[in-house]
Amino acid sequence: MNTVYLKKGMRVTHVDETFACSGTVVDVVDLNSAMVLWDATDEGGSNEPDLVLKSDLNIRGGKMNARQQTWVDDLRSGRYVQGKSTLRQHDGVKNVDLDCCLGVACVRAKEHGIVKSITLSSDRVADSTNFQYYFFTSVDPMASEDDDHGGYLPHDVVAWLGLKDEKGTFHKHLADFSALTEESGIEGERYLSLIDWIAAATLDLASLNDANFNFLQIAQFIEDNAHLLFTEESMQHD
Repeated sequence: MNTVYLKKGMRVTHVDETFACSGTVVDVVDLNSAMVLWDATDEGGSNEPDLVLKSDLNIRGGKMNARQQTWVDDLRSGRYVQGKSTLRQHDGVKNVDLDCCLGVACVRAKEHGIVKSITLSSDRVADSTNFQYYFFTSVDPMASEDDDHGGYLPHDVVAWLGLKDEKGTFHKHLADFSALTEESGIEGERYLSLIDWIAAATLDLASLNDANFNFLQIAQFIEDNAHLLFTEESMQHD
């Protein structure tokens, strides 16, 4: 199956067994169901369309850029141990760093000088373990203290990755959840079963991480739903 990449302003003609329609792409809504909105009143004049959409095409909104792909590769690498509820924490008993999926992005951003990390120690009286919690913050000395984050991405990392917001938010009705359906575990299955009952129209990667979906599942989810997670400007287009 051939893969095509759409972007706003592209002149397209859609052809299937029953009809043909031409226009200019206004928005890419649901790529998994090939729901592409275009202005049917603008047929692009007499020029040939940039693309003819057919049923045998695998439609995507754009390729992930190098930084985005590196983040996905990091999640698949096996180098990181998954944690919950915070970007990064150090388990003093097991002597291991625990990262959520967004924390993995922060670690990579730190290596590139985008952010720095500060630590806050906390004695856990209940189980007598000592955890260190990492906060990631801008390297800019003039940055606001509001950009110190332990749970969600700092603004500098959001911009560096090209995500639409600090939590990896996506529209739940447009997302392809197939990457999460296998080997989800009890907590993951419960989360998937409740998606339609959640009042909010959006979900986020942070909640997927804390619902016990593993890094391999989340990496595939990011690839499958890149058009919902990343800004159009940050993605590569053929």
